[in-house]
Amino acid sequence: MLARLALLLTLLPSLAPAGPWMREQGSVYALVSHYGGSDGWTGFYAEYGGPFGWTYGLDLGGHVVGLPQLMQTGIADQDVDGRIRSFVRLPLPLPTGDTVPDWLDPWLAAVEFSVGQDIESDGTQIDRVGVGGTVGRGFSSRFGDGWTTFDLGMSFAEDDRRTTYAAVIGVKPIDRLAVELGAFGEQTDEFDYQIGPTLQYGFGRIGAARVGLAYRSEGDLQGSVGWSLEF
Repeated sequence: MLARLALLLTLLPSLAPAGPWMREQGSVYALVSHYGGSDGWTGFYAEYGGPFGWTYGLDLGGHVVGLPQLMQTGIADQDVDGRIRSFVRLPLPLPTGDTVPDWLDPWLAAVEFSVGQDIESDGTQIDRVGVGGTVGRGFSSRFGDGWTTFDLGMSFAEDDRRTTYAAVIGVKPIDRLAVELGAFGEQTDEFDYQIGPTLQYGFGRIGAARVGLAYRSEGDLQGSVGWSLEF
C-alpha cells in the first residue's frame, strides 16, 4: 500500500480536486492558475503534508482583474468577487483481506472537511462549511502509467447548498509530461459544467506548467494556464 501511494504521488499532477492521496509530512504543493480571458478566474491552491497522514490545504480564487482599481478608487469597471476555502483531508480506510474483491484493492479513499467564505461583488460575505469524499486509483496502460479520481463535495451556507462533482483520468506518456481529461460540475440554483483536456510539463526543480482547454455549459471554450511547484 505505501509503495503504491508513493508511486501515485509521483504521477498525479496535483490540481484540485487532488484525489485521495495524502501529502508526505512536511511537503508543500502550490499552484497559481488563471482560467478565461481578462475577466476570468485567478486562483491559488496549496497543500501541506501534516502529521498523522493528514493533508491541510488552502484554495482561494476570484475575479480579481479589477481589484487594483477597486482598492485605489473604490470603484471597479469589472466585478470583483471570490471564494476562500481551507480544508483538511483524511485517509479513509477501505476493507482489506481475502474476502475483498480484487477490483477494490487498487482503490484509495479520503474524506475532506472545509470552512470558507464567498465574497460577492457587492461586498457581501457568506460563510460556508463543507464536506466531501474522493476515491482514486492508479493503473498501467500502453500509453504509460496513469490515475483516475472521482470526487463529490457539498458546502453549506445559511440559505443554500453547493454541490460539486469531478471525474479525472490522466496518463504520463513520458516522465515530464502528464495528459489528463477532466469533467467538473457545480450545482446551486443551476447546474454548470465543463469538460476538457489539460497538459502538464515539468521543468524540474523550478516547477511545472499547465495548459488546458475546456468546453463549458455556457456553450463556449475557455483556456487555462497555471504554474505549480513542489518542495
